[in-house]
Amino acid sequence: MQHLSVRQLTLSFLLGLTLLGGCGKQQPAADAAKAAPEEKGAAAEKKAAASDEKGAAADGKGAVGEKEEAGSGDVKLAADDVENLGIATTLAASVRFVPAKQGFGVVLSHDAIAQAVADVATAQAGLRLSQAALARIARLDGTAGAQSAEAHESAARQAAVDAAALRLAEAKSSALLGQRPP
Repeated sequence: MQHLSVRQLTLSFLLGLTLLGGCGKQQPAADAAKAAPEEKGAAAEKKAAASDEKGAAADGKGAVGEKEEAGSGDVKLAADDVENLGIATTLAASVRFVPAKQGFGVVLSHDAIAQAVADVATAQAGLRLSQAALARIARLDGTAGAQSAEAHESAARQAAVDAAALRLAEAKSSALLGQRPP
């Protein structure tokens, strides 16, 4: 796909260069007209005299005819001009079209990524701490240093909240970084 656009750009550039090169060169008729302005004036007088002799009114048709000849808009290059400009012609080659996929992207700053990573690390630490506290209460259950049932429920609830916070932090960071959540 990229090669195709480079070729098109190159071809457009060369075509534009050719057209500009052709427009920049003066035509031999224009050189002759610049070299002898007196002759041009004399030719115009002869045309005016010829139209007066025919009985035509001076409506400027001769000037329009000259403009049509000079400004036809066609660019024709002689073989030696084509060679001097370095224009090469080749047969058209077939290409294979590869469709492109369009989408959008977001540029993230470093601090947004760092914050997402820090949120995940904080949630992991909180979950480990609450699970350790729950394991300690479960281990001491039925001994002299045992915690109340209320403390056991509170530690279990905190462990569940911390696990949910970890899942949320991981989902946020994976969405921010464009990855699938684990």
